Amino acid sequence: FNGTSYQCLYMFICIFDILYDIYAEEEISELFLYTHTKNHNGVTFTNEKDRQIHVIFISVQLNFYIIATP
Repeated sequence: FNGTSYQCLYMFICIFDILYDIYAEEEISELFLYTHTKNHNGVTFTNEKDRQIHVIFISVQLNFYIIATP
């Protein structure tokens, strides 16, 4: 990632924090997959940046669950 990618990631995380207050966490990830994959299949991303953001999003979710689980 370069500096611009980190800015985009930071903005994505800020938006995620806002959406997290409104929607359930799994709904946000499902919405991202639906809107950023070809034919809304949830597998084939429209571009590499969307795939990278999804990977980071999932890893943040997993880290959150690991830390939050007693």
